[in-house]
Amino acid sequence: MFLLFLSFFVLASAADYKNCELKDGRFACMKTFNDIRDNVLTGPDSNEAVEKLSKLCSEYRKCAEGMKCKAEAVIIGYIDKLLMLCDVIDFRNSAGFKACGSKMEANRSTCFREWNPFPDTVEDKKKMEEIQKESCKNFFGKDNCMEKEITDLCGLEMWKLHKKHYLAMNSATGACKFD
Repeated sequence: MFLLFLSFFVLASAADYKNCELKDGRFACMKTFNDIRDNVLTGPDSNEAVEKLSKLCSEYRKCAEGMKCKAEAVIIGYIDKLLMLCDVIDFRNSAGFKACGSKMEANRSTCFREWNPFPDTVEDKKKMEEIQKESCKNFFGKDNCMEKEITDLCGLEMWKLHKKHYLAMNSATGACKFD
């Protein structure tokens, strides 16, 4: 898969959409892109996994703009989506998010325990569609209970940041289509 995507990327890079020079390090950057993608797909649920992703994202930010040089629009879109996911990962790795997460874990409300905006994939496509539909319907918990939960425990500003980053993650993954 990596080689197929890499081949596609190299071919797509031939189109000249900008006045720029191709730089060394594109293959290393592509490897970092794939490392992040692979780690995101496995669901970074531990602090260690999020920290690892945050370090990879820091590395990726240094080379991402150079990857856009002479690239097709679709490739630039993938690069931008990954940068958006990196912003979410950095938010999840922030002291504020971790402190809020600790408060929510300690509180263990039904809202928090049942909240699952990005459910694990299941083999059965029809079942997965049902699960995803329900997840999208309750993207911020049943009756948007996560807004109250986060605002009460962590403050309005943390809620705004949480909402912003989770909507960005949804935009990058395309999991839910909101009006």
